[in-house]
Amino acid sequence: MSGKGIKSDLEHVDRHQISDAEYGDAPEFTDDMLKKAVIREGDKVIHDPSGKAGKPSRAMAKDL
Repeated sequence: MSGKGIKSDLEHVDRHQISDAEYGDAPEFTDDMLKKAVIREGDKVIHDPSGKAGKPSRAMAKDL
């Protein structure tokens, strides 16, 4: 860790209440977006459409 820390006032951010006007800025979720989403509960992957969850990557070696 670099020790620089975060420069945001996290207490202020946590206290922020989202206004009705701010909801208009957020994009709509489409069915396609939700199908591609990786869904987690804590560190456990519940749904991974790529099928990569729980599969360790394999090291590859190439000799030239």
